[in-house]
Amino acid sequence: MPDLITCLVPTRGRPETLRVCTDSLLGRAAHPELLAIYVYRDADDPSEAPELDPRCRVYTGPRNPCLGTAYNALFREARRDGIYLALADDFVMTSDAWDDAVRRTMGVHADGILLGYLTDRDPYHVVEQVCYPVLTRRWIETLGYVFAEAFPFWFTDTWLDEIAFMLGRKAAVHVEWKPQGKRGKTTRMRDLAFWAWVFEAARAERIQDARKLAVVAGISELREIKPNLSLTDPLNAAVLELELSDHGASDAGYIQAKRHAVEYLQKLVAAAKAAS
Repeated sequence: MPDLITCLVPTRGRPETLRVCTDSLLGRAAHPELLAIYVYRDADDPSEAPELDPRCRVYTGPRNPCLGTAYNALFREARRDGIYLALADDFVMTSDAWDDAVRRTMGVHADGILLGYLTDRDPYHVVEQVCYPVLTRRWIETLGYVFAEAFPFWFTDTWLDEIAFMLGRKAAVHVEWKPQGKRGKTTRMRDLAFWAWVFEAARAERIQDARKLAVVAGISELREIKPNLSLTDPLNAAVLELELSDHGASDAGYIQAKRHAVEYLQKLVAAAKAAS
């Protein structure tokens, strides 16, 4: 039997946008009976509850300070075998039989250790970026997460990308999709240079996670990963932030995420001093 596919979709304040997203996934699938969609909706979402296909399961929980937390909660709720896609609520699938394309790509390695990604034609992105990752249950359970719960914006996909690079296990899923309307600016995006430093400081954790997956896959040696310090430069970060941030006020979730990040950096500094 073909692998089950589960789509994880956090949403807030856009019930009609979400409905278009879920209808496109179900309507374009070759095997919709093997597809499930799990939706995370904030408990304080002021919009009306979405009217969705019965195959969509809506999980209501607290609004989270970091992007990855909602995806991880949905995975714990689903716990289905097979393949997982992490999507956004403004995503629209335009390829027929897209689920078969996902299965073909993810079936290349029998051990299930592969990072798939939906190809992106957005001019802001390079083709290889992992904006919408595709993962197996085995990958997720080996690491214990879909996304690392450290960042209020960006970097969550780059985290996975680095791990996959070290393993040499990354593959494009060639399907067509589009966003609804124009791509919006990034919410909660501020202090970009700070978050870039947090990402760089956590590289040892990604190496450790890559080693866990390497054991499962029988990979004896990891590729060397080199630091990417371009966004830690305050000027580079400021230019990009000016272009892509929504520049809204800092909310409580962002403040909480940054406080946790500062505590994390302090622990790293203390550990380095203790080791020297």
